Amino acid sequence: MLRSLLSCLTAVAALALGFAPAGCGRESCLGGDCEATTPCDRLGEVADCAAPTLFVGDLAAAPAGALPRRAQGATGDVVLSNGVVTAVVSAIAAPTDLAPTGGNLIDLGPVGGADDLTIVYQLAGLLPDDAFAYDRLEVVDRAPAYVAVIARGHLDGRPEVEVATRYELRPCEPGLRVRSELHNGSPDRQAFVIADTAHWGKRRVLPFAPIAGQGYLAPELELLELTDLWRPAPYVAAATPSGDGPAYGVVACDRAEVHGVNDLEVSALGTPLSAVWPGQGLVYERYLVATGAGTGGGGAAGGSGPASAIAELLEARTRLGGGVAPRVITGRVAAEGLAFGGDVRRASIVIRGGDPSAPLTAVVPAADGTFSAAVPAVEDLTWELWSFGRRVLRAAVPDSGDLGELAVEAPALVNLHVARTGAGPDVPIDALVVFDPANDATRADVIGSFHGRQDRCAPWLGPPHGASPACNRVLVPPGGVDVEVPAGQYVVYASAGPGTTVARVEVQLDPGEITAVELAVRDLAVVPAGWLGADLHVHGAASFDSGLPDRDRVRSFLAAGVDVIAATDHDYVTDYAATVAELGAGDRLLVMGGLETTPLIPFLDVPGEDLPRVVGHFNFWPLTPAPAEPRGGAPWDERLEPGALFDRLDPLIGADGVRMINHPWDEPQFGRDLGYLRAIGFDPRRAIPDAPDDSANGALRRRPAGGHANLDWNALEVGNGAGADEWQKNRLLWHALASAGLPVAGTANSDSHGLRDNQLGWGRTWVETGTAVAATDAATFNRALKDGRAVAGSGVFISVAIGPPGAPRRGLGFTPVVPQPGDVIAIEVRAAPWIPVREVRAITSRGAVTLVEGLVDPADPFGTDGVVRWRGEVALTTLLGPGDDWLSIEAGLAPPPYADLDDDGVPDTGDNDGDGAIDADDIEDDEDTGPIANPPDPTDPADPRFIMTRIVPESWPYGFTNFLLIDVDGGGWIPPGGDR
Repeated sequence: MLRSLLSCLTAVAALALGFAPAGCGRESCLGGDCEATTPCDRLGEVADCAAPTLFVGDLAAAPAGALPRRAQGATGDVVLSNGVVTAVVSAIAAPTDLAPTGGNLIDLGPVGGADDLTIVYQLAGLLPDDAFAYDRLEVVDRAPAYVAVIARGHLDGRPEVEVATRYELRPCEPGLRVRSELHNGSPDRQAFVIADTAHWGKRRVLPFAPIAGQGYLAPELELLELTDLWRPAPYVAAATPSGDGPAYGVVACDRAEVHGVNDLEVSALGTPLSAVWPGQGLVYERYLVATGAGTGGGGAAGGSGPASAIAELLEARTRLGGGVAPRVITGRVAAEGLAFGGDVRRASIVIRGGDPSAPLTAVVPAADGTFSAAVPAVEDLTWELWSFGRRVLRAAVPDSGDLGELAVEAPALVNLHVARTGAGPDVPIDALVVFDPANDATRADVIGSFHGRQDRCAPWLGPPHGASPACNRVLVPPGGVDVEVPAGQYVVYASAGPGTTVARVEVQLDPGEITAVELAVRDLAVVPAGWLGADLHVHGAASFDSGLPDRDRVRSFLAAGVDVIAATDHDYVTDYAATVAELGAGDRLLVMGGLETTPLIPFLDVPGEDLPRVVGHFNFWPLTPAPAEPRGGAPWDERLEPGALFDRLDPLIGADGVRMINHPWDEPQFGRDLGYLRAIGFDPRRAIPDAPDDSANGALRRRPAGGHANLDWNALEVGNGAGADEWQKNRLLWHALASAGLPVAGTANSDSHGLRDNQLGWGRTWVETGTAVAATDAATFNRALKDGRAVAGSGVFISVAIGPPGAPRRGLGFTPVVPQPGDVIAIEVRAAPWIPVREVRAITSRGAVTLVEGLVDPADPFGTDGVVRWRGEVALTTLLGPGDDWLSIEAGLAPPPYADLDDDGVPDTGDNDGDGAIDADDIEDDEDTGPIANPPDPTDPADPRFIMTRIVPESWPYGFTNFLLIDVDGGGWIPPGGDR
């Protein structure tokens, strides 16, 4: 047997606290005796477990009510449940997210509560080859004592390193006991860890570490500095800022501390880095808990904060023999003498202590204002109370631990209603309302954040990536809504999208007072009949990086005035059908099920690069959700080049389906590429060869699975979000591909994950279907889009038609235009008066021609006059050269200045120091180029972008038409091609 699984190099700290050094002289699961290696023996049993209940088996046979809300497990996955908590381990053939195989924890939540886990998988090092790859599962049913699932395999790229993980659930415990092992069967000494990696997704669950300077404020993960960031902690917890999820936590059972790193994107927690000799191994035992019903209302039962999980972890440490009993801190929060709790917006308390002082826990009071939080028994405890994103009170914890009544200022209560006004009676509508401080004093008094984490907002009405109210924005349904707002003077704006006016009113809000605010918007003739506005890149709660509930997601569709949505969650198929029906919005919305493939396992060798890459993100629609299947019916998308991915999706989306390359030049995140063209180093200045070769451009012609080529997308996301930065990068790529003979539909989409990041409907793609939304099906819409009958951008709509003056003309579409003598292109630019438009440009492969500049915006940005911003006819011959070409019209503000400092053909840096020149002084420290960002939102009300950026932060008004293909001699369109 493998009796020496753990080199005793790491046992000293464990011995100091009385822990047995894991693996030294013990039987092992890899050695064949898993019954002798049940994890976390020192925890003992729950003393007052009156009615033990245990289940292990296929998810399809799980007891009614066992699965938590939002769980994404599928038939074939294995469920462990004890009536207190439920866990789902993915089937071996059902990998998901970062893991190369199944056998990982994909759901964990209290029974009757919610799941907020994407995945917890195991790894032994930094490289993709170091992930645990399981090839078989064993189910162990020892009820009423325990149930377990054992996953066995090897490291993904090292078959000589065997691994195993045992997930064990005992009666009445709120968590799993887990033991992982690895055995170094190679002839070489290896440096290994065993760590659980949890993928949080940066906008959802936030890790909380009791380390000086951390708590919620974990440092940003830098992969090349991982050794320095790998820190010990007595425990680590995590929770969503919203009240609709559980709290999670981990404590080591076989050592004094968990070691690892926490980041908004991921946590990796386990053993310290250890030298493992040939024939030896490593063991890690831990206790993973999930607490809090996630029903809102604060307190231990309602969730919202890590305190309930930390209390369980501290109790576990006591049972393990790792310390004295924790202290309990209690108190009550009140405003004007009344209970003030139940929501992180109102109150959240952080307890700090030790030397140096570290955040030990964070708790949200229950609805009655009371709170109770367990903390380690350390010296010099202090507390701080946050309300509406601001630290408003702090003091030392008295010896009794009772903080008494903590009084905070009451907010104002605002009753909001928004209506559409016009010729008939006012009609209540869904709308977005924004609170903006009316003066610097109010702004200074109300700017806040979630304990210093995530976006700062003025005012901070709630976590920016959660349910409404979020940041300073509120979704207002037709029946109106009440919202608590810190006292101050505000300008309140209401918007229902770029097709309506903006309403505005200034109000003074006083503490504890009720103020009614009624706003009205009017429809504007921005878009002609027969055109549908679409957002084809949208995320919700099914994505690992979104915390927005489905109900608010669909309400945001309605508030933005979109007609068509492609639901494109990461690696999971959804369509919001139940929520659309619940809200009675089926006649106002066409929602197509879809998917954003999000490969996370690097594999692609790119010439000149030291590390393997992934292929970036692609959207596919329409797709039909299959909740009983892994990933909701989405196919496995790892280690596939785009062509093979297209082959895999084609049967699911059908002949009319859309394959869209997303944000093709976006920057990588935590070492994973987001844009395919950037990943391979595509050069838009160079021709694309007719056959695949070893060049970056030649990779586009490769047919990795024998079917589709890597360039066979039929739409390209030109605009991602409302800003100019992504649009200016991606338009060059779109143009270059058209010049190479690959004209595809160009879209603009929001890529929205919430209410504050990229705003739903900004960007937007208008598609000419000739039908109203209630009479349009997905096939009709998608055919029109793929034919290029589309205009896209950030609030600016452009109509074009080509033909002789005064005679019938044709509009957009990829059927080539054969120009006749005297033909003109008729252009009409429209935008709401609050969206600035200053110039119109014609773009061909030869460059840009400014058709008009210096346009004057309407005198009243809140009125209805001046929607048509420019109308004109231009002789086609003045825009074209002697040969065939493509033509696109753009309008809006002149693009901000960006430069290509690394000479790869794509802009990468802006005038970040504002000196009028783009040079080395604009480059961020320790970087070669960049950043490229949208210009800051103006603070001067006279700035033309001022109103627009109140409604849509970080926006830049632009619009562009899809290509008109000009066949000069009627002999068939020949792309301009060649190096540029």
